[in-house]
Amino acid sequence: PILNRVTQGQYAPGSTFKLITSSSLVMHHEISLDGTYPCPGSLSVDGRVKTNYDSESFGRPLSLQDALGYSCDTFFYAPAAAEYYADQSRIAAGAGPNEYLQAMAAAYGVGRAPGIDLPPSEQASGSFADRENRLARWTANRAQYCQDAKRGFPDEPDPTRRAYRTALAVENCTDGWRYRAGDNADMAIGQGETTMSPLQLALAYSAMLNGGKLWQPTLGWAVVDGAGKVVRTITPKVRSRVPVSRSVLDYIADSLNFSRGWAVSGAFAYLNSPYRALIGGKTGTAEVFGRQDTSWLASWGPLGKDAKGNPHAKFVVVGMVEQAGTGATAAGPMLKRIYDGLLGVNGAAVIPRSSPQTVLPRITAPERISSSPTPRRPARHGERPQPDAVPTRATRIGSSR
Repeated sequence: PILNRVTQGQYAPGSTFKLITSSSLVMHHEISLDGTYPCPGSLSVDGRVKTNYDSESFGRPLSLQDALGYSCDTFFYAPAAAEYYADQSRIAAGAGPNEYLQAMAAAYGVGRAPGIDLPPSEQASGSFADRENRLARWTANRAQYCQDAKRGFPDEPDPTRRAYRTALAVENCTDGWRYRAGDNADMAIGQGETTMSPLQLALAYSAMLNGGKLWQPTLGWAVVDGAGKVVRTITPKVRSRVPVSRSVLDYIADSLNFSRGWAVSGAFAYLNSPYRALIGGKTGTAEVFGRQDTSWLASWGPLGKDAKGNPHAKFVVVGMVEQAGTGATAAGPMLKRIYDGLLGVNGAAVIPRSSPQTVLPRITAPERISSSPTPRRPARHGERPQPDAVPTRATRIGSSR
């Protein structure tokens, strides 16, 4: 089927989700902007070993700024797991869980359609796991899980995949209602059951750059009548605000400025670019079972200041390539070509007139169309044919100029 991946696609966002995780951890005082924290090559969470990409270890504690730049997964696993255990203690004491990470994801628009001016069926909501929806899903699907566990998957030709699906069905049959520490750790790096559309991710990074406003996107610019007159201009609306201070949002954005060089994930695609200092971005490499990784880059530029002196970017550009490998090697170079078109190279436009329009285009009303002349009767025998009547007004629509 035809799928608009920008608005309808739902994909694990990978490390691009660390914007949301960082916002939650700092605002709930689980880490601080001036602290440093471990980044080991691997970390055991709930009895399962989780690793960095290629099990990379940096051999020293990292600040949040460096953890975002290096995209260290284990840096985020530890506080996410600690948050889970704190919530379990609250539940044991008779209180409800805080689920700070889930609340922040919802505040950034995950789990809610973005409200673009398209039919509801053409925009995805995205998803994330929590204790409540995990239990609801298990209750609704337990019979199927147990049937699959008993039957297996005889139609699955790949024995490795067949064994995995069977083991998963067995676990879901008995314990599928449980939300575990590993689930929270997976969510912290945009994996597990976490999904977003590219549009949702663009809106989240736009909120980071504008001080926390989550906009309702629009395709339409204005309503124009048949005479070319503007009936009304469609003004974008702020749907909500993320509960994150401007200083924290600016810190995260500054951490991902490509001028920081190779330490910032994705920057190397722009190393020889004349506008590298004007671009920021966060890569994501999302694992998909049985397929190659999904490549992401959420980016923004050109960087500058708004009227109040706050950091500002004119564009937010998100790239996603399915089954393409790392964000830096696939989505990064792809978006560089887009910035070449938007910003030019060495002051010269790569594609003439490629910059987005900044004013509503003028629409010329069609001129009045005259009626066709009355058809003449055929000439009788011996008569000279009469010339066609010339209309008093030329028939023309629009202008050829």
